[in-house]
Amino acid sequence: MEMNEKDVSRITDSIIFELLKKYDSSYAKAVLANLRKSMGRELGTSIEIWPLILEHVPDEYIEENPRLTAGERVIINTMQLFALYSQGVELENAYHKKRNRWENIGTSFSSLRNTSDCKEALDRRFNVMITSTTYDELLYHLRQMINLLKAKGKGQINIDFSGLSEDLSKFLIGNENEVRISWAREYYRNKKSKDEKGNGKDE
Repeated sequence: MEMNEKDVSRITDSIIFELLKKYDSSYAKAVLANLRKSMGRELGTSIEIWPLILEHVPDEYIEENPRLTAGERVIINTMQLFALYSQGVELENAYHKKRNRWENIGTSFSSLRNTSDCKEALDRRFNVMITSTTYDELLYHLRQMINLLKAKGKGQINIDFSGLSEDLSKFLIGNENEVRISWAREYYRNKKSKDEKGNGKDE
């Protein structure tokens, strides 16, 4: 039985929640270090990260064939990005659950755009990322953008990583345009106008 994007998001969230509970422990630090070390490596050889992942995957989603499932791949990739962003940042400051259904990674990058003095350069990077034609290409650009977000945002801009895993799952199974459009809407959206509408205020 294959995981759908909601399953992927829920499992990712449970893994992050476990790490947040133990965020100051040697266990959490070792797990995050192993996740960062596994980036760019063949996931099948990164056995040190598998206990964390598989302990949270329900039995019905465990495949008997030796290949990595799409859901497992997305969960691992999302956790790698979480580990990357949380390095040097308090774990509690690196993650949040979205408050509104429309929020996504575009929301986080938009927070940087609204305070950046290099808006045009950031826009170019964002557009290159969302026009990625393959999942691996998207991951590459996402890593660069998240590193930039951490450096420029000084770890103060939060990311909904469980929501990100849901979007990555959609992209991987062929719903690329849905992901591109939703991220672009949030990145370029007029936040003041949206917030006013959300509060039900009339001008």
